[in-house]
Amino acid sequence: MRIGIFVSIALVMVIAVVVLLAARSGADAPTSNSSPANLALMTFDGASPLYESTNAGADATPIYRELFELYQRHSAVLDSDPPYPAAITSQVIELLINAMNAGSVSNGFLDEQVPMRPLAGPEFGAAIESVTIVALDHAAELYDRGDGAAADVTVRAVFALGHRAFERNVRLYPRWTGLQAMLNACANLAEEGTTIEPWIKGLEKIEVAWDRKQRWLSLVRPHIGDLIRVARQDEDVTFRVRATLLLGYVKFAPGHRGNERAILDAIAELESDKQDLVRQAAEAAERFERHEIQMSR
Repeated sequence: MRIGIFVSIALVMVIAVVVLLAARSGADAPTSNSSPANLALMTFDGASPLYESTNAGADATPIYRELFELYQRHSAVLDSDPPYPAAITSQVIELLINAMNAGSVSNGFLDEQVPMRPLAGPEFGAAIESVTIVALDHAAELYDRGDGAAADVTVRAVFALGHRAFERNVRLYPRWTGLQAMLNACANLAEEGTTIEPWIKGLEKIEVAWDRKQRWLSLVRPHIGDLIRVARQDEDVTFRVRATLLLGYVKFAPGHRGNERAILDAIAELESDKQDLVRQAAEAAERFERHEIQMSR
């Protein structure tokens, strides 16, 4: 009888030790998703510019703002299928070309319109995507009518928007949609025989890598070890900000206590990061509350 009691006590103690060790364990170990190669900064340059600015002293920032305000007023129409109203299309094209011709644009001109909050979408909605579709649809009509010169200018204006969204911002949404706008513009220019192969190859390489990274970052339960490593170590601030914000979301479903502690420790550490936007993201992640998850969907 005593032996049985001792065995029972021993089993209870073993279980208690296992539970205690599990509670004290660290975060899930990172996987190859966050290997150094996958955290490397990806840039693209060296090819000839696909657009020129004819008014060096002008600022494109307010013009793009006006373009996005136009989209917001007519989003119901511009988010639908073609044909689009001629008057609205004409305004879109005019603003795109005027912005392309302006010689400068403010850094972060779209970042400020993406709230620093986990799961938040951009205030300008699907403006980049819809404007791209409207403009390229119009360019196709111009090509069909034999007005290749006007079509070419329109397509290059789309490329300019995408290039500036990608190069002059940090937040993931404007950079990703800017990348897509450039690729769509390149596809149209390629059809007309323009030599843009270096651009297409370079942009597609970034697209593949970013798409792969976004896929696992966008999971309902992303891998915690990988998420923390990206937030701390990714060479691209864009993904550090994205991952840091997501820490504010996953802290409510960490999987186990080791992950929970690692998430909270990472957020606290990142609140003192040398990158301003990473600090802001960490502060937003710390403030984020459970009830906001449903509000963000």
